[in-house]
Amino acid sequence: MAPADGVADGGPALAHFGRRLHADNASHGYLSGYQLVYILPLMVMRGPLSHLAYSVVALGVLLAAYRGLEAPAVPLVGAVANLLAIGTGTSLASLARSRAEDALEESRRQLEVRVEERTGQLQQEVVERRAAESDALRASRAKSRFLANMSHELRTPLNAILGYTEMVRDEVEDREELVQDLDRVRSSADHLLRLVSDVLDLSRIEAGELTLHLTVVDVSARLRELRRLLEPARARSGIGLLLDVPPGLFVRTDPDRLAQIALNLLANALEFTPAGEVCVSARHASGELVLEVSDTGIGIAPEDMARIFASFVQVDGSTTREHDGVGLGLALSRELAQRLGGDLTAHSVPGEGSTFTLVLPDAWMEVEQGTVRP
Repeated sequence: MAPADGVADGGPALAHFGRRLHADNASHGYLSGYQLVYILPLMVMRGPLSHLAYSVVALGVLLAAYRGLEAPAVPLVGAVANLLAIGTGTSLASLARSRAEDALEESRRQLEVRVEERTGQLQQEVVERRAAESDALRASRAKSRFLANMSHELRTPLNAILGYTEMVRDEVEDREELVQDLDRVRSSADHLLRLVSDVLDLSRIEAGELTLHLTVVDVSARLRELRRLLEPARARSGIGLLLDVPPGLFVRTDPDRLAQIALNLLANALEFTPAGEVCVSARHASGELVLEVSDTGIGIAPEDMARIFASFVQVDGSTTREHDGVGLGLALSRELAQRLGGDLTAHSVPGEGSTFTLVLPDAWMEVEQGTVRP
């Protein structure tokens, strides 16, 4: 038999795992059908598709070049073709699986890159946010220190003005026109002193430096003192100021802070009530002090209710507003109420008036039969 046509080295060759298989001598220059049956499954099942394509061509040339195949080898031609078909399908499936695995690996790698990039961005954002928060905190503390120092500087001359005003007023009681002028000076100085005190207290709260002194407070006696303090303002406005507080009502709290809250509420009620009356009531309810300041004033619109307790916010923010203040009284009052373990809430109907309710814990009533405590 002659060598197979198309084989470069003059002998039959089959690709097997990327190698060429050669006969070891001239007598075995051609592979018999039996040898093909042994080699072909290994070549087809294990070889990659690129090697298989070469193997199929080489095998086809080899089989076509055979002359006088041995009898057992003739029926093997069909078997060889079947083996080739099976091997080709298996190799195609392996190739598809390999490509899918490669694509999956590439997707995983790209995802890891994106996750790493995003993680770096988030870490940088966290660092920047923390730096911004730190800067804001330092600025807030600096502002609080500035306000506290300025408030101290302002309170000293204001107290001097108030003191000298009282002295001069006592000396000119027989001169009505001077008394009226001095009362205006005292009223303005009192108002300014309250504003300065509010700024000072708010700065202390923000700086975490507010100190409370808890003691037993006679609520009725404290409110009567505030009523006397506000009598000049009430008289000028012509508004009624009613006090509805039972005797023997006590609460354990800071007396100065309680008076400060009540004074802010009463001053607001008098200012925003052009006609009618302001009523202060207090009662004991389930171990709590419930103090209400109600007025028949202009009321507050529903859309403004969420802003009345914000610092430095006036419901009427126009430059032509009719009422004084810088928007600190209610904000400070709620802060103080919460520091005392309670809260301050509001209810209002435009055109009918408003009610502010202060609730503080640890209150009780003392009656003739004994002490009623929670």
